Amino acid sequence: MTNLYKFLYRLKLSEENFNGLFKCVKDVIEQGVSDANSKINKDPEQFDYRGARAIFLNSSVKKIFRRRIYESSELQSVKHIRSHGVDYFLINGSFLLCFKKMDKKARVSSFYSKRFQETINGGKVKYSKKMLDILGELGILKPLPIFFTGYVLDSTGRLENIFLVNYKLGKIENVVSLKELFTPDLFTINEPTVTENQKLVTVKKKSRLAANY
Repeated sequence: MTNLYKFLYRLKLSEENFNGLFKCVKDVIEQGVSDANSKINKDPEQFDYRGARAIFLNSSVKKIFRRRIYESSELQSVKHIRSHGVDYFLINGSFLLCFKKMDKKARVSSFYSKRFQETINGGKVKYSKKMLDILGELGILKPLPIFFTGYVLDSTGRLENIFLVNYKLGKIENVVSLKELFTPDLFTINEPTVTENQKLVTVKKKSRLAANY
């Protein structure tokens, strides 16, 4: 079973719904990083202290994703919830999505608080009272699995990759590159769909019939 299908099973999503959600996530991260870098480059001194760029980049990504939630009918069921200073997005009432910066090995970086370490080690997830109240109102009475989607930057600060990751017992269990998954390559670009192939066959048949007259 490939990592993609492991994610489909764990997320309880059809392949169509997975593609719709995470293609949007990929686009949001690309736009968020681009917008943030544009502002950082105009005034680099403002962001020339520890953690400033990472915070601004992540805020830019989450701001755009929240806008998409309000604008897209397909994302209206997504809910933004905050717990202990961490932003989560509740998807279909079945899992939590969290945006974070990652390193090239798809590990969440600059986020190893004690609470986070306990969470990825399989310990009890500690939600804030407000988050517990929101989940309770939705009929969710047990901890939800948390998945992280993150952007990887190169040495110049440009976007290099986008990962979807989940942890188990303190280690990465599954990882997939959303950038590779949703970026056409030489093997997929201009590849005819089933409908297009049917049209090509029909045209060829008509051409042969015309030639026989």
